[in-house]
Amino acid sequence: MLYLVLQIEDMKKSEVRFIENWKKKIEKGRLRYGFIEGGIFGLFVGILTMLLSLVFDDRSIVLGMQLIYDLIIWVLGGILGYLTIMWEVNMYYYKCFLKKRDS
Repeated sequence: MLYLVLQIEDMKKSEVRFIENWKKKIEKGRLRYGFIEGGIFGLFVGILTMLLSLVFDDRSIVLGMQLIYDLIIWVLGGILGYLTIMWEVNMYYYKCFLKKRDS
């Protein structure tokens, strides 16, 4: 037990927090992670893109159904892209930190 405590002290606090948080997300599931965090990411990027188009484009905003379609596309893209890429990236770091903790 003392050995494990010494191992954890060698790790950064952020690494220990990452392991704890990511373990909770693994328990909740990959799809839930993708829908919640990917959806929020897609919505944020979609809104940011629309705001930037106001500043740098023709200063016209798309309203109505086109706005809804664009947001749906961004949210779906966020879910699929974020789920696919970030899950694998975070699993890689999780395994590396676990290996660092256990060695």
